[in-house]
Amino acid sequence: MIVSDFYDSKSNLLSLGKIAFKVGKKQSFGSACLVKAPSNSIMIATAAHCIYDWETKNSFKDLHFIPAFEPEVRIPVQKCFVPKMWGEHSAVEFDTAFLELDVPAEKFDLYERYSITPVFNIDKELDYLVYGYFPDLFLRPTKKQYMSRGKASQDIFKDSTLQGVKSKVKSGMSGGPWLTVYNNQLHINSVSSLSFKKVKNIIWGPYWGETIQNTYFSQINPTCDETIIVDLY
Repeated sequence: MIVSDFYDSKSNLLSLGKIAFKVGKKQSFGSACLVKAPSNSIMIATAAHCIYDWETKNSFKDLHFIPAFEPEVRIPVQKCFVPKMWGEHSAVEFDTAFLELDVPAEKFDLYERYSITPVFNIDKELDYLVYGYFPDLFLRPTKKQYMSRGKASQDIFKDSTLQGVKSKVKSGMSGGPWLTVYNNQLHINSVSSLSFKKVKNIIWGPYWGETIQNTYFSQINPTCDETIIVDLY
């Protein structure tokens, strides 16, 4: 995607989707985004808390991706890649997961076309488009997408590496992509993680530095000791 697409919010929605998962018997949803994989496969990015329970040290069950451009389709997840700092310590600064999908061969090119390239270790306080879904009365994502635009600010409240962007909608946004322009190209550079009760109308996401970069590349480097890899075959 080229830089002009940054202002084309409708075009960006084709990369968006939901991650469906079960906590016990309860069906839950978060937001997610198609990302270009380091290998010849299809991946999504979402919040780690949408797919992995750090208390039980297990992934949630029945993980599926529901693409925005095919809302009737459910694509099974094959593998999850989660930073150990989240999986073992619930450190929100690392609340990101990359998931490898089992996309049918005849649809591979379509999903690849809508995938956005991730970028890591770049400047902070950039201008972002933050995407997700409006919640229903039970705080579950609906079919209606939401977009907020703004410059990221650093966390002066808890002194973490999180960044915040203004957003009136917070529930249902977890895992949604943060898109920005870098080297004249559109990239994903974070996902929505949480909000602070004392800080109104701000949604926070992790800074994608070296640890999250290593988690992404652990798809082709399974010996990465910073990553928890969950095989769901």
